Formats: sequence, C-alpha cells, structure tokens
Amino acid sequence: MRVATHLSVENEKAIKPKLAAAAEEMLRDGFLDGLTRLLEGLFPGVREVFYEDAVAESVKKLLEAGERREIANPRGYITAIAKNEMRHLLRKAAREQLPQLSEDDEGDDWATGEETENGNPTEDVVVGESVFRYVKAIVKRWNSRNLKATTILVLESAYLGEALSSEELAERLSEILTEAVVAATARQWKKRGLDRLSQQLAAEDYPIHD
Repeated sequence: MRVATHLSVENEKAIKPKLAAAAEEMLRDGFLDGLTRLLEGLFPGVREVFYEDAVAESVKKLLEAGERREIANPRGYITAIAKNEMRHLLRKAAREQLPQLSEDDEGDDWATGEETENGNPTEDVVVGESVFRYVKAIVKRWNSRNLKATTILVLESAYLGEALSSEELAERLSEILTEAVVAATARQWKKRGLDRLSQQLAAEDYPIHD
C-alpha cells in the first residue's frame, strides 16, 4: 500500500515518535485498509488508486499536523481527512464535467464514458457514479422547485448517456411540475441551474455522508 512507503520516508524526518508509532500501528492492524474499504462504500465507482491516494494523503497530513500540535484522536483525524480528500476529488471532477451539460443534444455519457481497448474506463470518467450522487445531493437541497427539477433531469439524463434537447426537457418538466413549460424556459432554467451548481461547487463542500 502507498501508505507504507510514505511512512518509511517520513520516519526519516524525526516525526514525533508517538504519532509515527500510531500511524504504523494503523497500517499493521489493518485500519488503513479498512479505511480504504470505507471510502469505497461512501464513494462508489471510483478507481482504486484514488481511494489509496486519499488514505496516503490523510496519513501525510496527520504527520504534518503532529509537528505543530497534539492529535488526540489520530484515527478519527485520518478518517476525516480521507473523506475530505475524496470530496475534493468529486468537486474537481464535477467542475470539469459540468460544461459538457451546458449545450443541447450533448450525447457524451459523462458518468461511464468510453472504454479503452482493455475494457477499463478512461481517466476522465473514473469518478462518474460518485460525481453524479454528489452533485445530485447538492441540487436536492435547493428551494427553487423549478431549478431543482430541471437540474436533476439534466444530471440524470447525462448520467444515463441520454442528453435531452430543450424540447424534450420542456416536455418532461411539464409532466413533473404539472404546468406548461416551453423550450425557451427550460433552456433558461437549465443554464441558471448549472451556473448555480458550478458556483456552489467552487465555493463550498457538500458531503454526501456525514
């Protein structure tokens, strides 16, 4: 595991012995492997390397923080940091993928994407499922019924690889909202919703799980 190499390097830098010992114990007793599995459960569909990188980064930040102050609960600290690292990945991926949803008749499936010759997903689509769940959780918190319904429809259609035209979006919204919605209005709501989502992704962290 990447963490083992990181610990061996950091141990050469005169880390506080107590904290270094706690980190090594977490590696030996399987806590860090368990944390990787926990991240897989909370953020499904992400390539294995990202879980491992999040755990390795959490160990690094624990050791760095330990140089400045006492860490009363190293395992809790590492768990919180690892979750935050995964959320950072999701925010970054979502910001990169949102522009693909801004135009009508976009057919790209940003959730699953294309596969390489060996069947593995390309690098830019390795976080599709968790990104979808992450951004949908943000939108569900909105108070505006129109923007919420529109943006969720756009996200769901993109996740399924079935992007909706403005006319199709208006038709679906008319059914959901039980009121007549024309294509121009649907297009406006789509733009406003995606702009708002982009702004929130840039400004704050919205965890899927506490």
